[in-house]
Amino acid sequence: MAPFARDAVVALDAEAAAQARAHAGWGGTSGTGRARATRALEAYATMDDAMGDEEEVWDVRGERVPAEAPLVICVAGRLGEAAANVRRCVRARRRATRATVFVGCDEGDEAHGACVEALTEACERILSDAAAEFGETPTGNRSGVGRNEEGDEDDEEDWGSWGDEDEARDEAPVEDSREGTGDGWNDAPTPTSKQGRNRTAAADAVAGRFSVKFFPPMMYRALGDGAFTLPRTRTMGLVNDAAAALTGESKENRVIGHHLAEIAAHWALAPDYFALGPNAEAVSRVAAQAKTDPVGVDTTVKPRTAAIIVVDREVDLMTPSVSRDGWLERVLETTDDEDAASSSTYVDRVTATLSPLLSDENVLTLDEALCAKTARDGAVHVRKLLREAARVESVAAPAADGKSARVVGADDILSLVRALEVDPSVALRHRALIQRAKLTARSLTDENDMKANRQIIALQRLTAAALERQATGVCATVVEILKVMYSAGGTAVGHPSEALALVLAAYVLATEANVQAQAPTNAASPFTAQDEASVRDALLGALLASDLADVKKQVPSFNASALEALEALQNATAAAAADATPTPSKDDDGWDDDDDDDWGDDEWGNSPTAPSKSTTTNAMTAIDDPELAAAALEARDAVERALHNFALAAHRGRASLKHNIPESNSLYANGLPNSILLDIISRVKTSADDGGACADFVHVAASLGGLLKHAAATATASIVTGAMGRLGNLINKVTAAPKPSDRDVVVVFLLGALSSGEFAAALTARAPDPAAALFARHRDREFIFGALDLASARAIA
Repeated sequence: MAPFARDAVVALDAEAAAQARAHAGWGGTSGTGRARATRALEAYATMDDAMGDEEEVWDVRGERVPAEAPLVICVAGRLGEAAANVRRCVRARRRATRATVFVGCDEGDEAHGACVEALTEACERILSDAAAEFGETPTGNRSGVGRNEEGDEDDEEDWGSWGDEDEARDEAPVEDSREGTGDGWNDAPTPTSKQGRNRTAAADAVAGRFSVKFFPPMMYRALGDGAFTLPRTRTMGLVNDAAAALTGESKENRVIGHHLAEIAAHWALAPDYFALGPNAEAVSRVAAQAKTDPVGVDTTVKPRTAAIIVVDREVDLMTPSVSRDGWLERVLETTDDEDAASSSTYVDRVTATLSPLLSDENVLTLDEALCAKTARDGAVHVRKLLREAARVESVAAPAADGKSARVVGADDILSLVRALEVDPSVALRHRALIQRAKLTARSLTDENDMKANRQIIALQRLTAAALERQATGVCATVVEILKVMYSAGGTAVGHPSEALALVLAAYVLATEANVQAQAPTNAASPFTAQDEASVRDALLGALLASDLADVKKQVPSFNASALEALEALQNATAAAAADATPTPSKDDDGWDDDDDDDWGDDEWGNSPTAPSKSTTTNAMTAIDDPELAAAALEARDAVERALHNFALAAHRGRASLKHNIPESNSLYANGLPNSILLDIISRVKTSADDGGACADFVHVAASLGGLLKHAAATATASIVTGAMGRLGNLINKVTAAPKPSDRDVVVVFLLGALSSGEFAAALTARAPDPAAALFARHRDREFIFGALDLASARAIA
C-alpha cells in the first residue's frame, strides 16, 4: 500500500482504522509519514450527494493538501455497505489524480463483483465530470503521472487484478440515460451535445484513475505474534446474534470460509483442513473449495504445508454434555486439600465465552422433541423437520419406505442428514437440526441412550445459562428443569440420582460462572440465599415425586429420619390429591399431549400439571399438623445438607477441572473448563494427534493433490491389509489418516469468541517440550491461533 499512500489523503473506515493502529502490515498509512492526511470514511455519511464545494484538508504541518493529491480509501468492512460513503468521499476529492479503494476478502459471491463494477462506473463518472469542469484533457493530466506509469507501478506491487480497472475501457458510445435516478449511479450525458463531447473526452482522460484492489492485511486483525481474529465488522452478526449463528446463516459462514482460504493464500500456505464439529466441517468445506489467487506473495518460493484446524466453540463449551465422561466423577473424587482449592494458579485461569447458544425458538422446539417421553416421539418430529428442510432446499431426499408414520429408524434419520450435508451452504443453514438429528439417531440405535439424551439437553441448557446470566441464570434453569422434568407429571420423574447429578452440575457451573465474572467466591454456595431456597424446594419436589425405594437406593446420604419424613410428606400429598375435586375432562389432552399428531409429547414450554403443583405446595404449606410440619422441616434440612455438600464439591472441584488431558477416547472427556484448544496443542506438538480430541478430526483436503495423496495412501494400505490380515488393519488406519503434526504450520481457528487469556495460554502451550525440541520436526513447527472475535474484558477471570 505504501506507493499508493505516498502524499495521498487516506480515508479509513472504523475497522480499518482499528487495524491501522496495531497491524504491522499497515506501514504505508501509519508511522511512516508517507500519507499527507487521514480521514474517517464514516465522516462522509452526512455529506450531500449533490455536487458541492471541494473538501479542504490540512496535513499535520498545517499546510493545505492540494486538491489533486491521490486518494486512498481503506474498507475493512463489507464494500456494499460502505459504497455510498466511498462515492461521497470520491466526490469530495473529485480532482484527485488517482482514487484507489483497498478492500479485504471478496466474500466469494457475485454480489461483491457487481458492487465493484457499479462503484467503479459511478466513481469514474464523478472523476470525468470533474475533469470536464476543470478543463482536463487526455493530454493535460494535472497529476503528471501517466496511465502507463500507474500500470507499471501496479504490476510491480503485484496487488492482484480482480476489480482493477487499469486496463483500457471499451470505447463504445455511452448510451442515453435520461431515465437515470439522479443518484450518480446511472446518469450519463449523451455524447451528441458539446458538454457530452467534453465529458467523453474527460472520461478518456480519467480512465483508470479509480480502481478497487485487494489488500490482504485487512482480512484479519493481528493480536501480536501468532494470533489473530477476523475483522469485527464482518463477524459481528455471528457474535451478536447467537440464534442466527446456531441455525446457520450461510452468508456469514461463507465469508468465514473464504477468509480462511484467502489468509492461507496470503501467508503462502498449502493448507489441508481438519474440522472438529459439524459447523467447523461445513466451514472447512467452503474454505477448501474456494479459489484463491495469492496476492503479494513470492510465487518462486515453495509454499509451506499447513494444517488449518477449525473447531466449533460450541463443541468446546459442551464438553460435559455427554454421559459417562467422568466429569462429575472427577469433581466428586477431588481431595479436600484447601490449599489446592485456593491456589493462585486457579485465579489466573480463564474459560471460554460465547453468546447464548439456545435462545432460538426453533432450537428449543428441537430440544423439546429430544426430551419427549420416548426417543421415538422425538425421532418422528426430527424426521418431519428434516424432510421439510429438504423440500425447502430442493434437496433430493430419500423416498419414504412406506412404514408407519410412528416408526422411525436411525438409518432413516441419517439418510436424510446425509442428503442435507451434500451442499455445505445447506448444511450451514440447518446445522442445529442436523446436530439434533444425529443425537436422535444415536438414541434410536440404543434405547439405553434415552437417559443420556435427556442429560445432554439439560446440561446444554445449564451451560448456556451460565454463559448468559451466570449463577442467576443457572439457578433459574435448574429449577425449571427440576419442576418440569423430574417432579410429578414430568418425563423424567422417578430418577432421583439423575436429579441430584443435575443439581451438582448446576453448582459446578455456577461456581465457574462466578469466577469468570470476578464475583466473590463462597465455598458455602455459589447462589444467593433466595436462589438456594428455590433450588432446595425444586429438588425436594423431585424427591417427593420419586418412589421412596428409589430414593433410599440412589440417595444414600439421606438417613432414616429423612426418609421417614419424605414418606410422611408423600402420604400427605397423596391424601390431598385424593380429596381434591377432579377437573372435568376436555377434548384437549392438555400440555402432556399423547395424541397421534406425529409431534410427540411436549413438556418444556408449558406449565407443570396440577399434581406437580400440589406436590410442592400442599406438602410444604400444610403445617397445621405438627407432625407433618416437623416432617417438612426434616426433609428440608436433609436437602440443605446435600446442597451444602454440592457447594463444597463444586468449590474444591475446580482443581479437578483444571487438569486437562485425562486419557480417554471420548471427544468430551475434558469437561467444560478444560480447553480442547490446549488438548489439541499438546497432542499436535508431540505428534500424538491420533488420539483424544484429535481422533475425531474430519479431514477436508483443499486440493486435488491432497485428495489423490489420501486416496493413494488408502489404496496402498488396503493392499497391505489384504496381505497382513489383522495387523494390516492397524497399518491401514495409521497410513490413511493424515495428521496435523505432519505439516509445517498448524493454524487453530475457533468458530466463536476467544478471551485474551485463552490466547495467552495457547501461545504459552505451543512451546515445544524439552525432549521433543531435540527433533527438527517439532522445533520447526509453527502454531498460529485465530478466532472470530476477541471476548470482552469482563469475561476474563
